[in-house]
Amino acid sequence: PKGEEVARGSGLIVVEKQVGGWIAEAVDVGELRTEAISVFREGSQAPETAFEMIDRSKGSLADYKGKVVVMDMWATWCGPCKAAMPRLKTMYEKFHKNDSFVMLGLSVDEDKDAWKKYVAEEKLAWVQGHVGAWHESKVPDAWGVHGIPAMFVIDKAGKVIFKGFDGVEMTEAIEKALKGP
Repeated sequence: PKGEEVARGSGLIVVEKQVGGWIAEAVDVGELRTEAISVFREGSQAPETAFEMIDRSKGSLADYKGKVVVMDMWATWCGPCKAAMPRLKTMYEKFHKNDSFVMLGLSVDEDKDAWKKYVAEEKLAWVQGHVGAWHESKVPDAWGVHGIPAMFVIDKAGKVIFKGFDGVEMTEAIEKALKGP
């Protein structure tokens, strides 16, 4: 898709100011090194994902095979993640009584106590798991997540049918998956 990030790199480029101002001409910056990053697209099989539950028991995405799963990767230090919580609460209220539906929040917080406290204070009623700190966990990369919040809808067969933030499109994907085979 247009604008999809497939590689990343960084470096310092210094363009000296010329006498009389900037000169609008091409500047050879030499070789810039980039590193390919994982790209995860809709239609892909959901990667196996293990996590620690709030009660310290082990959980896995495989535990929900045969269900429609809404997965939200988030952290307490992420402002946009917190801003998305009211919408997620509404979505949970709409679908949680359906036995074929499960909602899963996966935290990438470094501070597990902050994560547990936030879940309790905000009364997040859906399944909550911890996959490790953002800078240490391999889970975000397996899902092609390079920024959070990252939301996915996984169908009953384990395929990702939605990746994004649009609440209307996500709701439509959930409804379609719940009606499907």
